[in-house]
Amino acid sequence: MTTKILCVLAGAAVLAAADGSYVGKWKMNVAKSDFGDTTITFAQAPSGGMQMTVDGQTYTFKTDGKEYDGVFGSKMAWKATGTGAWEVTNKMGAQVLSTDSYKVSADGKSPEPGVQRDLAGGCAV
Repeated sequence: MTTKILCVLAGAAVLAAADGSYVGKWKMNVAKSDFGDTTITFAQAPSGGMQMTVDGQTYTFKTDGKEYDGVFGSKMAWKATGTGAWEVTNKMGAQVLSTDSYKVSADGKSPEPGVQRDLAGGCAV
């Protein structure tokens, strides 16, 4: 009886230690990926900087090229590249996750279509 219990416990331990089938390194297929709708809003912050809200997560920054705390624990560095145009570097720790380019329409009321996003690893979205 004791041997059977030990075998069952050993088998359970092996199963519990096994990685799930989803564990590993995966390459994203952009054409088959759907992350749903994402809403991004910008507003003037009381500190004189900008405030960005993405899916309910808000952070403030200035467009001086310095790193500021971003959403979900990231660091964001915004720099102006022209009138109504910015380049943003998004990092998690020391790893660059993406470099994004934003541009506002000439009337300043809406973003230009086609935000350019270069993901780490050379994938452009």
